[in-house]
Formats: sequence, C-alpha cells, structure tokens
Amino acid sequence: MNRNFILYFILLFSSCVDDELCIGEGTNVVKVKIYDINDPTTLLAITFDGIDVSGDPEAFPTYADSTLSAMNLTVDPNELETTYILHTASGSDTLKLGYYIQSRLMSPTCGPELLFSQLEIIHHSLDSIYLEE
Repeated sequence: MNRNFILYFILLFSSCVDDELCIGEGTNVVKVKIYDINDPTTLLAITFDGIDVSGDPEAFPTYADSTLSAMNLTVDPNELETTYILHTASGSDTLKLGYYIQSRLMSPTCGPELLFSQLEIIHHSLDSIYLEE
C-alpha cells in the first residue's frame, strides 16, 4: 500500500515536467571592458554615478556608485542600435552600439529566439574601450 502511494506521486510529479527545455544560445547582453589608453593591456577602473540607456531601461542593470573596469550592457531587442550615457564625476560619455538581429524558431512550444550578431561600436566618447561578444 505504501509503495503504491509513492509510485502514484512519482507519476503525478513526472507528468508535470516539461518535455522540452527552452534554453537558447541567444542573449542580449554585451560585455564591455574599459582599458587604459596609455597601456592597452591594462583595464581601467572607472567609478560611475549612473548609466542611462535608450530603449528599455527596466531591463538594464543599475551601476550607480559602482567602480568597474568591465560591465554587462543589455542591447535593445526592438532596435538595431542602443545608446548608453555613462555618468562619472568628471562628466558624461556616450557609447552607441549597433548590431543585427535574426530570429529563429527553437520549436513550436518554445517559440522564437533572437540572435544578435555583427556587434560594433558606432560612436563613443571614451578614451579606450573593447567589446566582447
């Protein structure tokens, strides 16, 4: 009797598990590193008062009062470019990224996945910057 009870719960919970995991390869996060212009092999730590982003600011991490030499920036999946305003004690700098978006169907149950490619810096007012895709 006790075995049937356990078997019943195993069958009940296993029927609730999704047949397919919807984990895609695409991401809208770009890793940006800031280097010293005088020594391109040395990362430069900058204290940010804040970062503003065009597009969807709710999807953007807050970097207020953060000292960083690398950061993850989210790109807007509804546009082909995203502009960031980087606020520091010495002023504001602009970084504008461009990219292409391609959609592919993962499966009928998972739906489409967005793939970002050909990432490039369209404009920046920083001394030295590097993007990691």
